[in-house]
This record gives sequence, C-alpha cells and structure tokens, in this order.
Amino acid sequence: MLITYAHKLGASIVNAISHKPKSPRGKTATNKSLNAAMLAEAKGLGIDISQTCESGLARELKSVREARWKSENRASIQAWNEWTEKQGIRVAEYRRF
Repeated sequence: MLITYAHKLGASIVNAISHKPKSPRGKTATNKSLNAAMLAEAKGLGIDISQTCESGLARELKSVREARWKSENRASIQAWNEWTEKQGIRVAEYRRF
C-alpha cells in the first residue's frame, strides 16, 4: 500500500484582519477589489458575492494547506513507500482486492 496523501485537513476558520469588530456569525467585513465586469454579471445572475468569495478562499486555503503538508512530509512518505516496496504489506494475504 503506497501512501499518496495520508492526512485530510479539516476546515478551519479564517479571520481576516480588520479594524471593525467581528459580527456575531464570526465574519469580518473587508474591502477587496474585483473585476467590474465579472461583478456586474454575477450580480445580474443573482450570485451571492460574499458567499462565492468565501467559498473560493476556503478552496484555496485547503489547496495550499494540502500542498504544504505534502511538501513537509515528502521524505516520510517516500521512506514509507520504499519500505513497503521492499518489505511488502504484512496483511496482504488477507486482502480481497
């Protein structure tokens, strides 16, 4: 059994730096510049801009965390995979696949 990604990162709350106090829902107001044409189209389509930005940020955070974890643990994963290649899997005889 080779390890390709042995750790799932859970979601965590990200607090943006702001001079305004946090709202009761754990959100912070922020100002960011967005492409005007895209913003107008999104508004016209009824897209929740705040929720869309938050979802995109959550995906990006997850991706960066995963890449960082893989990078930090690359040597251990490589060593485990090499050991498994040489030694085999101890319970291989019981596997049904």
